[in-house]
Amino acid sequence: MCKLVLKLKDPNKVCLVTDSVASAGLSNGEHMVDGRPVLVKGGSITLKSGVLAGSAHTMDRAVKNTTRFVDLHTAWMMASKTPAKEIGVLSERGELKVGNIADFAVLDNNLLPVATFIKGGQVWKSEEG
Repeated sequence: MCKLVLKLKDPNKVCLVTDSVASAGLSNGEHMVDGRPVLVKGGSITLKSGVLAGSAHTMDRAVKNTTRFVDLHTAWMMASKTPAKEIGVLSERGELKVGNIADFAVLDNNLLPVATFIKGGQVWKSEEG
């Protein structure tokens, strides 16, 4: 699907999105989220009943998957600058520049997250990083 979209649209007009939920990124197994038990297995998150509760597809995975079709810079713009422009907040978000709100993730050479920053302050660091 991504390949088709990028064939038909200018990558500068494509936004990467994810419908991941709070338990995205957790290891496979049972977890409590908002007081409810959920089962994380592969790319999906279900309630114990088997009803789909959300996606485990995170933005870093979206960027990594997209690099199969475009260069990293373009994929990163599709995840940051383009969405900020589309929702009208490019003057404060979507790019790392003086005066902007510095919400960003740091990825390693394998495009795995190693740190997360919100308003310029580090809020998470990988145990491996």
